[in-house]
Amino acid sequence: MQRSDRSGSYNVDPRSIVLMVPFVAVLVLAVVASLDCYATVGPTEAGVLLRFGRKQAILGPGLHFKLPFADEVIRVDLKEQRFRLPYERTPEGKPLSRRGAPDDLNLMLTGDLNAVAVEWTVQWRVHDPYKYLVAMSERDVPTAIKAAAFTVMNRLVGDYSFDEILTEMREEVGKRAIVETQQLLDKFDLGVRVTGLQLQRIHPPDSVRAAFDSVIAAIQERQQKEHEAEKERNTLIPQAIARADQYRREAEGKAAALKAEALGRTQALLARYRAYAQAPQETRERLYLEAMEEVLSKAGSVWIMDEKLQSVLPLLDLKKQ
Repeated sequence: MQRSDRSGSYNVDPRSIVLMVPFVAVLVLAVVASLDCYATVGPTEAGVLLRFGRKQAILGPGLHFKLPFADEVIRVDLKEQRFRLPYERTPEGKPLSRRGAPDDLNLMLTGDLNAVAVEWTVQWRVHDPYKYLVAMSERDVPTAIKAAAFTVMNRLVGDYSFDEILTEMREEVGKRAIVETQQLLDKFDLGVRVTGLQLQRIHPPDSVRAAFDSVIAAIQERQQKEHEAEKERNTLIPQAIARADQYRREAEGKAAALKAEALGRTQALLARYRAYAQAPQETRERLYLEAMEEVLSKAGSVWIMDEKLQSVLPLLDLKKQ
């Protein structure tokens, strides 16, 4: 409390100040506690709730309440991240390399002992926020991902020949790289997930670029010829199948006609045989007459001469007069 002396000034009672200190401390603690009783997690973040350093829960986006002074919420960015290996490039497409020659960074040895320069892009995101926090420092996680990606890519490139890497096995290498990179990262339990891997550029060292361009031109020409041959094959095979089907139908029709003709002849012969069996003499005479009719109809003019006639022309023999 305040007291006034004879001079008219007021003095503060020290005892009143001592009594007010607890109230002020409680008020300050209340204000601080009210400010520390909630945490906000962004829409692309996850919050790891720690209570005295131990994991309690993973918080989603939004406003969350927590115990003041005991709980801590560490925010982890869940957005997909990407980087280009073996080095990043400027917007103009120039490599950001400290070593000067880009080939020194991305040369790999193929299965047929040829050198090839490979550039690829890795996409990843945090899968388990708590493991991501405790596995290693946040700055070291991208370094670990890059090391794993380098290891896997070098091994995969060494499994195929130079031509395979450039052509038909390119897509296969990308698919295997995603799976094997993830398997390698899972051994370190980093809490991250590889979501994509795209091969950007595959080219030989600059010293053999001219020869490589010639090889690529030859490969492209070969592929063009193969495509043309395949197109021609797809055109000719249906035509051949159609012609074969036509010939088969014609043969089947001719076979059916011959079969019907043979059947008709057989039935005619059987009919003659039955007639012959019923009347042999009459049938024999009828068949004889029919055969003679058929033969004589093709013979043309027929001359019947008396066997006693000595000359065709009638002559008067004067010696017998």
